[in-house]
Amino acid sequence: MSEVYALYLLENRTVLEEDSGRCSFFDGTPIAWLDALCLRYGSSYEGRCASFCHVLGIRQKPCVLVSERKGNIYLPTRSAENPACVWLLYNAIVSAERKDSHHTIVKFTNHRTIEINADIRVILGQMKRCEAYLQALADSGRNDQDRVKELVRGIE
Repeated sequence: MSEVYALYLLENRTVLEEDSGRCSFFDGTPIAWLDALCLRYGSSYEGRCASFCHVLGIRQKPCVLVSERKGNIYLPTRSAENPACVWLLYNAIVSAERKDSHHTIVKFTNHRTIEINADIRVILGQMKRCEAYLQALADSGRNDQDRVKELVRGIE
């Protein structure tokens, strides 16, 4: 099954750019598509945003972890409600280069590129947020495992 590397709104439909290079369409907003994907993995778009905001204490442009198992996390280039927002699959980004002060070229693991109407600082900042969020979750998981081990020792 192919991964969606980028998604954005175009004339009331969401364009899904896949790793295969194929584009497909979803009748609805990017948020609706992300919500359906989150529900498939046992959560919701709102729940994922709330978790991101809670863990990092950041309210603007929350990234959305779709699946813990796959580690797939989407980052928005603008406010999610902004029709010009493009969502990028963080895990698939290899690099980001400044084209000019308002445009960034993003390169993915499949060697394809996409030009984003966003300053490189926004893209790099969102990538750092994704990394920090995933690290915070991993650290939290280790702490939970340590607590479980302590409890198990107390029972033995």
